[in-house]
Amino acid sequence: MMITRTLKTDNATNRLRSGGFDENLRFIHILELLKPNQDVELSQMTRMLSDISGSSVGTFNKLVSEEKPSKMTLEHIKKIKKVIPFLDSNYIMYENDPITGQAINPFIRELTEEDKDKFKPKKTKAHKGIDRDRCYRIKSIRLQLDDTQGSFADKLGVERYVVSSIEGARQNPTLDFIVLLKDKCKVDPWWVISGEGTMKLDYDKGSQSELYRLRERCEELERNNSSLQKMISKLIDL
Repeated sequence: MMITRTLKTDNATNRLRSGGFDENLRFIHILELLKPNQDVELSQMTRMLSDISGSSVGTFNKLVSEEKPSKMTLEHIKKIKKVIPFLDSNYIMYENDPITGQAINPFIRELTEEDKDKFKPKKTKAHKGIDRDRCYRIKSIRLQLDDTQGSFADKLGVERYVVSSIEGARQNPTLDFIVLLKDKCKVDPWWVISGEGTMKLDYDKGSQSELYRLRERCEELERNNSSLQKMISKLIDL
């Protein structure tokens, strides 16, 4: 059963699928098989493994990361085997039997309903300190850009699970994330943080708000001040 080369690639620069991470791709295939339905996201599955194993969720997220994957090791396989006792470890390591060449089944037995219930992601509880309105504004930006979570993440240069976690109100958007929105999508950071003003920075000049005109004026003054400082420095040097 060859799955390594048939998994969908979202972009040509995808490091995970560019070669050298076949074990990681087979691990992803296992998670796909364990999904109770296709609406469940990969990030939910890695979080579920983290909850069961007691390991950091980052351990599993790095194995499925599209752009910055960690190479699967025997230590990783041991951790996965403890969580999924009916897993055939040889499948992750080889996919096909090294001697006979026959395809190795991912599991040593058929999955039962009990298995599916065990590995069904639990609904996450609301986290303290999460600004749900701010998280919703992130989702509204993506929807207005007509992006999927994947294409939105690619546009910003972040992992998909970051977008998913923010939209699911499991974490607040970080300052770095908000700066990326400004640089890549021309979104007003203050609108993201407070909801005040308008989403886009580059709206039509004829409909500028007073806040935007003041911002432009401040930027102009900063540029003029910088030029004056340079002139003063030159005069002092003389």
